[in-house]
Amino acid sequence: MDTARIYEYPVEKIHINRLVKSEFNVRYSVGDISELVKSISSLGLLEPLIVRPKSNYFEVICGNRRLEACRKLNYKFVPCIIKDVNDREANLISIVENVQRETLDPIDEARSYMNFVEKYGWGGISELARLIGKSEPYVSHRIGLLKLPQEIQELIGRRQLKPSIAMEIVRVKKDRQAELVPLILKNNMSVRDIRKKIKDENLNTESDLYLVAFRKAKLLIKSCLINFDEIIEKVQSEPELISDLMNVRQGLHKLIDDIIHMEKERKQKERTRHF
Repeated sequence: MDTARIYEYPVEKIHINRLVKSEFNVRYSVGDISELVKSISSLGLLEPLIVRPKSNYFEVICGNRRLEACRKLNYKFVPCIIKDVNDREANLISIVENVQRETLDPIDEARSYMNFVEKYGWGGISELARLIGKSEPYVSHRIGLLKLPQEIQELIGRRQLKPSIAMEIVRVKKDRQAELVPLILKNNMSVRDIRKKIKDENLNTESDLYLVAFRKAKLLIKSCLINFDEIIEKVQSEPELISDLMNVRQGLHKLIDDIIHMEKERKQKERTRHF
């Protein structure tokens, strides 16, 4: 989605009482907006909200922090760009704008990805990654943060624990995750330090190691498929060659299917072992 084109639409002033928060808003809290209030008070609202029309009001797709700041400043009318979009498009616009601005905390970002993929079922991880201009591993890793206990997620949300560090904790046995965090923070441990400690103390769960390897293998083959399709597109005038290449392509898909089958077997084995 080319979000730059959004701003080609005319800006209209809408009464603040007709603006409501969207259910597809990716922020769970507007956070501290005191500095934003000061900025708008001094310079005015420099960037309009993005909204969409509903029955007798307008739903805010992007700009809820700006809206709350305007409320505190007793604005009566707020400049808005009106877009006629469906639920999926509204959610995607909200994700893209916040990711580009880098204003979301990592946990809100992770929830927004999880909702798009699983709650609403609007596309897979690879499709979402392409739409927002991120890599598939990046999106997968962000969603992986939601596997951590709530207290650790709160540290990440407050930016007291880096996502890269937190992803190492995801791979640790659940009964050791919480006790590892104070040690990491106290000693300012790097990713390399954590990996060494995990290896030395055997804190990994065996299933995690297997599943991480399977996931990486799938990503590698999927990347290969993308490059392979580019080759096929360039030889459309050679039917015999295309036929041979398509056979190879089917083989790559078969490899992915085999890995998925191994993943299922591994998960079943772990469930049986712990039952």
